[in-house]
Amino acid sequence: MNTAWHFICCHNRETDSDETEEQIIKPRKNDDGLLELDLSGRKMSSLPDQVFQQHDIQALNFQRNIIKVIPTDIGLLFQLRYLDISCNKLSHLPDSISSLSNLEELNISGNTIQVFPKGMENMQALKVLIYRNNSLVTIPEQVFSFRSIEELDVSDNELSEVFPLIGNLLSLKVLNLRWNQSLQTLPQELCQLSDLEELNLSVCDLGYLPGNIGNLKKLRILHLSCNRISSLPESVFKSLVNLEELNLCDNSITEIPESISNLKKLKHLKVFDNQLVRLPLSIVELTELQTLDVACNSITSLPDNCIGLYTLPEFFDIHHPSAILLSHNRIKAFSVSSPVVGPSRLTHLDLSHNLLSALPEEIHLLSKLRILNVSHNKLQSIPPGVHELLSLEIFNMSYNSVQQLPATKFPNLKHLDFSYNKFQMIPEGVLQTQSLIYLNLLENNIASFPVDIARLTNLNTLCWDIKRLQDLSHVSELKTMPWKNIEWTVTVKCNDNPTSARTGAHFIARKDDGYLKVTIDTKEMTEGAYPYLP
Repeated sequence: MNTAWHFICCHNRETDSDETEEQIIKPRKNDDGLLELDLSGRKMSSLPDQVFQQHDIQALNFQRNIIKVIPTDIGLLFQLRYLDISCNKLSHLPDSISSLSNLEELNISGNTIQVFPKGMENMQALKVLIYRNNSLVTIPEQVFSFRSIEELDVSDNELSEVFPLIGNLLSLKVLNLRWNQSLQTLPQELCQLSDLEELNLSVCDLGYLPGNIGNLKKLRILHLSCNRISSLPESVFKSLVNLEELNLCDNSITEIPESISNLKKLKHLKVFDNQLVRLPLSIVELTELQTLDVACNSITSLPDNCIGLYTLPEFFDIHHPSAILLSHNRIKAFSVSSPVVGPSRLTHLDLSHNLLSALPEEIHLLSKLRILNVSHNKLQSIPPGVHELLSLEIFNMSYNSVQQLPATKFPNLKHLDFSYNKFQMIPEGVLQTQSLIYLNLLENNIASFPVDIARLTNLNTLCWDIKRLQDLSHVSELKTMPWKNIEWTVTVKCNDNPTSARTGAHFIARKDDGYLKVTIDTKEMTEGAYPYLP
């Protein structure tokens, strides 16, 4: 939910030392056309009396101060609609605050306010209450009387229960209970909030959800990460048909049911770090899916209609999500089928830390791919089709056994990492890739210094292993490169054994503000081992 005014504790304010007190307490029209007095971040320990003489102000902000007490005169500001008193030293609110009958938004985050004064339940205009980080053990009962409230944020507290009275807040659209690590159960009455659109329950201690959670039919966003949930009620997948974002990361989920296909509006599905061993075939029916994150699971078996066991299902080009994150699984192969509905939208594919032995020839069909990570696999070659990935900007293929790349250049590639492979020379196509900013060549079998690397005039960072160089004098060729200047930093750790001179030696060249900085760093290296360096 987007409110017209949202108070957040943020950076410290730069104040003008020439401001007079009169200027400081002068209200001004804000972007919403409301008369606002902004006293935030001024290290104030008390509020000037003049503040409470300005009865026409509509917004008052004195967050990030060191105020311990709010004067009772605040009740005189009858026109006040927005009040931000977050990040102070407050332990209570004055009774007079209940006189602010026009108040629509109240932010009291970052204090130690445990109870509300009597009469506060009469503030029936209140729509937004931000009550984060107050060490709350229980929500004050007056909160459940705010019948017009649309957003309630009680995250970052110490709640161990939510009262059944939560079911009274029938206008509630956004409920944030995140980071209440003692919260183990939810009342059934929470599922009476028929207008609820966003529910954040991340970083609690929930083992299950109420069975009637399917009653929240308007729910668009459901965050459940970092709990103890092993399965969800079937009503989640059958009834929450308006769900657009489902975050289940860091739980104990073992299976996504086939009924997930009912969530036709789902755009972001995150099941990172669970116990999945397969993906449901029906996932291809999620036509709006943009992000699928199932990294850090144990995916080994997949639907029968895929190319076989350990095969990634052919959803890459069926409904075109823009990001698929499958790292840290046990996938041995994947297939990219011919596009069904136009060109692929996929822009980010992460298959790192798997068991891939090859990439499919049809990878060229992923024509919009910008980020490809296949590091930490068992690849021995890269298919020719990769040269058609003209949109590729980041390509990480480190920690494999690849010896060469197809003879091609990548017109938009900025970051290339093929460290820890078996290259014997830098591919010609790489040396023609003028857009490269970062190039990592560490731990390959390249025996000669790549003089032609001078062609890469936009290169910012070069990681290069020199322990296998047969002629170190070629390192001085860096002097001929087209950078404005070369600044050398040589770090030498002396060792009594001269034979260890080249052990672990490498350099990193980095260009900052027109300068190329070359650093030689080694674990074991005798002084004077590199006479060709400046």
